[in-house]
Amino acid sequence: MKKHGFKIAALLLTLAITPPFLVSAANTDPAADSALPKVGTPQNLVWSSTTHGQPEWDSVPGAGLYRLTIYKDGSLIYQSSMSGSGTGRISGISSYQEIMESGTYTFTVQAGTDGDISEVSPPYVYTKPSAVLAAPTGLKWDPAHPTVLTWNQVANADGYRVEALQDGEFYSNTSWDYEGGGKTSYDTWKEQMGPTGDYTFRVRALSRDIEVCANGPWSDEISLYREDAGVSLSGKIKAYNPNSAATVQLLQNNAVLYNTTSIAVADESGQVEQDFRFENVAPGTYALRITKSAHASYIVNNITVTDQNIDLTQSGQAQIKLMTLLTGDIDGDGFINVSDLNTVWSRANYNKPAALPANPLCDLNGDGFINVTDLNILWSRANYNKSAVAVDYNN
Repeated sequence: MKKHGFKIAALLLTLAITPPFLVSAANTDPAADSALPKVGTPQNLVWSSTTHGQPEWDSVPGAGLYRLTIYKDGSLIYQSSMSGSGTGRISGISSYQEIMESGTYTFTVQAGTDGDISEVSPPYVYTKPSAVLAAPTGLKWDPAHPTVLTWNQVANADGYRVEALQDGEFYSNTSWDYEGGGKTSYDTWKEQMGPTGDYTFRVRALSRDIEVCANGPWSDEISLYREDAGVSLSGKIKAYNPNSAATVQLLQNNAVLYNTTSIAVADESGQVEQDFRFENVAPGTYALRITKSAHASYIVNNITVTDQNIDLTQSGQAQIKLMTLLTGDIDGDGFINVSDLNTVWSRANYNKPAALPANPLCDLNGDGFINVTDLNILWSRANYNKSAVAVDYNN
C-alpha cells in the first residue's frame, strides 16, 4: 500500500486554496469547456509506402476507435467494425489481407466518436504479381482436441486467416498477428463457434508484401458438427467512460478460458450500466475477472457452473448483482490514491482535451476533456483510497 498522507498535504499546501475538485462542476466556466474542440474527422489518409496495401491516417484527438472501409474499382470490398485505438499515425493493419486482385483501391475512415466519414483517400493501384502463396493443405481436426483445426505450413506465409460458415451461411472470419507463418492451428470452439449447427472452415495464407507475393487462395473446406455444449453466464457492470471497452474473462487456475467483448462501446460519457454474456461455458469452477482502463479490477471467485444458465443479476449479493468498478486507477497499480490524483491535477493534463500530449486516461468520464468533473470522480468517497475488488460467489 502506498503512503500518501505527506504527498496530499503537500499538494493542497501548494494550491493554498480550496482545491477545485471539491467544487461542483456546475460552478466552473461552461464557456471554457464549450470552447474546446470536438472530435473531428480523420485527416491525411494515405497508402503506406513501406507496407503495400496498408492504409494510414492521423489519429483524431479524443477518438480511440475507427471504422475502415475499402473499395476496389469503386465497389465496396471490406468494412471493419469500430475497433482499434492509439495515437499519432494509425494503420489499418489487417486491410492488405483483403487485397487479392489487380485494381485501384481507395479507402475511407470514420472516427468512433464522431460519426463523419472522411474524404476518400488517394488511390492505391495494385497489380497482382505472378508469385502467389499456395493454399494451405492437410486440414484436419486434432485428435486430442476435437475442435482445434490444424494444417500444413505454407512456405513464405506470414500469417493465416480462418473463415467459418454455419449451415452454409457466412459466420465469421479472423486473422491474428503475423508470426512468420509458424502458427498452423486454431481453436475454433473458443474463437468462432456459437450455437448448434454444421460448421465449415477454410484457411488462407497471407503475405507480408502483396506486391512481391500475393495472398494465397482459400484451402479446401473441412466440416464439423457443433452440438451446443455448456451454459450461458451473464451479468452487468457499472463503470465510467463507456467509450472505453471493458474486458470480461473467465479463468481457471489463473488461465483465461473465455473472453467476452459483448460489452458494447458506446458513444456516451459518464457512468453507465452495461451487460455481458458468455455462451457455451463448460461445467467447472471459475473466477470472473473484469478489467478496464483507469478502473480498478473486479474479481468474483468460485463461480461453479453446472447444467443451468447463470444470471449474476439475480444474485442476492449486491456486489455481484451489479458490479460497480472503482474509477481512478490511472497508473494501473491497483490503487486509487494521491499518485492518480496528482496525475489528473498536473499542468500537463488538467483543463486539456483528452488526447496527447495529455494523458487520455485522465478523462475518467469519457467526455473528451480532463477537468473538474474527472477530479470529482477520483476524489469521491466511493473511489478515493480504494483498491481492486475481490468477492466470493455463493452459488
